[in-house]
Amino acid sequence: MGPGVHLFIACLRGATRYQKEPSVSFPVQPSNTTSRAPVEPSSPDFAPLAPAPHASDTPTPRWSIWTLVSAICGIFTAVGAGASIFSVTAAGVLCIAAGPALVCGLVGLLNISESNGRLKGREFAVVGFVMVVVGLIVFSHMASSQFSEYLKQHPFHLLPSDD
Repeated sequence: MGPGVHLFIACLRGATRYQKEPSVSFPVQPSNTTSRAPVEPSSPDFAPLAPAPHASDTPTPRWSIWTLVSAICGIFTAVGAGASIFSVTAAGVLCIAAGPALVCGLVGLLNISESNGRLKGREFAVVGFVMVVVGLIVFSHMASSQFSEYLKQHPFHLLPSDD
């Protein structure tokens, strides 16, 4: 075997360019000499290499903080929509979380799609979006019904009366 084959085998074993190529001599009889004693193979000049990493050594994906915040804000929005039965003011305060839920969910989904599997939590972003949409629909329905009741009790006149 030539030196190129030894280099190829060293590369397959994971040797870097800074490691010495293993020097192994084989019992070969030169053709121009008479009988010689066979030469024993020598040990390699480099230390044994570390085993290749296994599939279990891959890092587990982390949770995306953005999607967790989106889900939490979405839940606050849904709670605010439920509170609109009792107080429109309290519901309005809790429904302020709808904006951050949508923004954090969008940022989280973008981060997850660009992470190549290093981030997880797409479901939390979807939960945040759904809770915001449902919460805002319920809140707007409740607020409009309460506003129409208010207008029935206290009508306002846009045009001045002739009286």
